[in-house]
Amino acid sequence: MVFLKLAISALGIIAALAVVITIVFLAYRAMVTNKLRREHRITSVQGIDEELILEVGGIRQYLYIRGQNIENPIILFLHGGPGGTMIPMLHTYQYLWENAYTVVNWDQRGTGKTYFLNKDDSRNILLNLSADVLLKDTHEIVLYLTERFGKKNVIISGHSWGTILGAQYVLAHPEYVGAYVAVAQAVDVNDGILKMGEYTHRLAAAEKDEKDVAALEQIMERVRKSKTVAESETLAICKIAKRYIPVNMDTTIFFRNGLFSPYFSLRELSYYAKMDELTKPLNEYVADYDLREIGTRYAVPVIYIFGEYDWHMKLLAKEYYDKVTCPYKKFISIAGAGHVAMMDKPHEFFEAFHSTLQELYPS
Repeated sequence: MVFLKLAISALGIIAALAVVITIVFLAYRAMVTNKLRREHRITSVQGIDEELILEVGGIRQYLYIRGQNIENPIILFLHGGPGGTMIPMLHTYQYLWENAYTVVNWDQRGTGKTYFLNKDDSRNILLNLSADVLLKDTHEIVLYLTERFGKKNVIISGHSWGTILGAQYVLAHPEYVGAYVAVAQAVDVNDGILKMGEYTHRLAAAEKDEKDVAALEQIMERVRKSKTVAESETLAICKIAKRYIPVNMDTTIFFRNGLFSPYFSLRELSYYAKMDELTKPLNEYVADYDLREIGTRYAVPVIYIFGEYDWHMKLLAKEYYDKVTCPYKKFISIAGAGHVAMMDKPHEFFEAFHSTLQELYPS
C-alpha cells in the first residue's frame, strides 16, 4: 500500500512537471515566433505578404507569397519530399531572398496546409496522386502567377523531389520559365546512392579496411534490389563514409527548425507524422524515376546548386549536368553544406544563387 501511494505521488509529480514544461515551451515558442514575424514583416508599399488559397486541379491549394517589391522576378519554389513542405522552414533562409525576388511557396496536393484544406477528401486525393497531376498543378500555378503579376515567365526552383517536378516542367514549358535553379537535383535516386557507395568503397579499399568494404558491398546489394527509395541504406553508407570524407546528413534539421516556425502551428506540424502515407504513390514513382531518360536539352538557363557534402545526389547529378545542353549553365558547390544547402549555409547559398542570376539578368 505504501509503495502504491509513493508510485501515485511520483506519477503526480511527473505529470505536474510535464504540464509546467509544456506551458514554458509554448510560451517560449510564442515569444520566438512573434518576434520573427515582427522583425520580418513586409512593410514596403510595393511589397506582398499573402497567404493564398487557390483552386488548382479541382481542389483548394495553399500558396504563401512574400517579397518587398512585386516588380521583382518571381520564384516558384517546389519543395522536396515528396510531401516535404518548406513553409515551416522559411524563417531559416528565405528572408535573404525577399529584397530581390517575390518568392512563392506552394504546398503540393496532399502536403502541409493543402492537406489540411482538403482533409475530408484526402483519400480520393491520395488515390489520384501522381507526378503527372502535380505537373498539371504546377502549370496552372505558373499561368496564374504570370497573369496576376504581369510577367512573361517565372524562375522555377526546387529542392530534391522538387527538382523531379522542376526539371520535367522546364523541359515541357520553357516558354514560361526565365531560369531553372535546381537545389540537389535528383537524377536517379537509387543510382545516386550507389554512386556514393562505390566512391566510399574505393576509399575504404584504399585504406584496406575489409570490414567497411564488406559492409558497403552488402548495403549496395540491398540498394540494387530495392523497389523503393533506399533511404535507410543512404544513412548506412553515410555512417561509414564519415570515416573517409566529410558528410553532412543532419536528420534533425527540419524538426528543430519547424518547432519554432512562425508560419506553421504545432497542429499543422503534425502533418509530418503522416507524410509518407499521404505521398506513397509519389515515393513509388521516385524509385523508378530517371531524368536521363527524359532528356538533357533545355531551352532555358540551368543552375545546379549542391551542398559540398551532398554526396548521394551530386555525383550522379554532375555526370548528368555535363551532358546538359542549354543557353547557359552553372554548377555551384556550397562549402560545408549538405543536402539542404539553403538551410545549412543560408548566406553563402543566397550569395551564389543571386550573383549567378544577376550574371544572367543584370537589369
